[in-house]
Amino acid sequence: MYNTKPKRDSKGKILKYELQSKELPNTRIQPDRRWFGNTRVVNQKELEFFREELQNRMSSSYNVILKERKLPLSLLNDHQKVLDARDPQGTRCYHLEHHLKEHCKHKHMILLLNKCDLVPAWATKGWLRILSKEYPTLAFHASINKSFGKVCKVAPIPGETKVWQYITLTKRIFLIDCPGVVYQNSDSETDIVLKGVVRVTNLHDAAEHIGEVLKRVKKEHLERAYKIKEWDDENDFLVQLCKLTGKLLKGGEPDLMTAAKMVLHDWQRGRIAFFVPPPWLEDDSREPNADSLNEEAAEDDNQASAAFRAIANVISSQQQKSVPVQRDLFSENELRGDGLTSVWLLSVRSLSSHQGRRMKWMTSLQLKEKLKQLNKVG
Repeated sequence: MYNTKPKRDSKGKILKYELQSKELPNTRIQPDRRWFGNTRVVNQKELEFFREELQNRMSSSYNVILKERKLPLSLLNDHQKVLDARDPQGTRCYHLEHHLKEHCKHKHMILLLNKCDLVPAWATKGWLRILSKEYPTLAFHASINKSFGKVCKVAPIPGETKVWQYITLTKRIFLIDCPGVVYQNSDSETDIVLKGVVRVTNLHDAAEHIGEVLKRVKKEHLERAYKIKEWDDENDFLVQLCKLTGKLLKGGEPDLMTAAKMVLHDWQRGRIAFFVPPPWLEDDSREPNADSLNEEAAEDDNQASAAFRAIANVISSQQQKSVPVQRDLFSENELRGDGLTSVWLLSVRSLSSHQGRRMKWMTSLQLKEKLKQLNKVG
């Protein structure tokens, strides 16, 4: 590597030139038609059109704010939107749904309820039933006991996914994980923080968002999580938390900012029990018949889309039978539901077709009576 001097023979003739010599001998390139095979002549009109398009792209202000990705939305066939099971309606992207309905009616949308093990089973079943009326909805939760094969790089902090991540399912089918996009809406700054859009470490006023956390979470859940019995307001709650965890500054003053960030971290990572119950509608108890299902299928323009939705609805109904739940977050009453206000769905589906299904609604008290009758018969 360092021997760059020219090598000479006994007569002084250069046998090997130095590394960057200017006195190299003339060489001749071997003639071959492969040197001229893949050429293209560009006329002046095409060159001018290319220059104009390049100038328009460079001068566009939208490309600075929202840079175009490698894969446009128009090339995707199925769009799978991941929702948080604790607040499905709050984590939906209505801008994307409106765009698909207006401009891409032939494309499919699938809703995935993630973190369904952090909410009671009856809440997950209710959201599955409600969201399945709009789009095919599936319940999902990550498990360390079951292997999913190839996975994408993820993290429990916002902004971790910065590029497209590809997983090859088949030769022509790819599963693509794209970065999340949050459109501007009417949410307040506190709502944005509690939805996990902003990193907690970048907040300068984390203590201002604790009041909303205390309003949304039941008192018994906070008592079980932080061992704090009573508090007057969010400031008193943070002061007691600092004393319990040792988050103190010089002179024994409580470090409210660090304690507030710790609470927000627990909120975003599911360590605090919280969920939005599904809105129960009065007209949901009506039993669907085969005629109404046939009319809905006839109104659908695309038969492939109708079949796709039917298959996804069958899978969604099967998932309602066994929904995982983390037992240590909620009490037994919350896991079962609160008396008459909680509705349990018992679905009996025929094996012949998806359209011949029957649904029967029962309150929790009626369900207990039915179970007692079955035990007596057994």
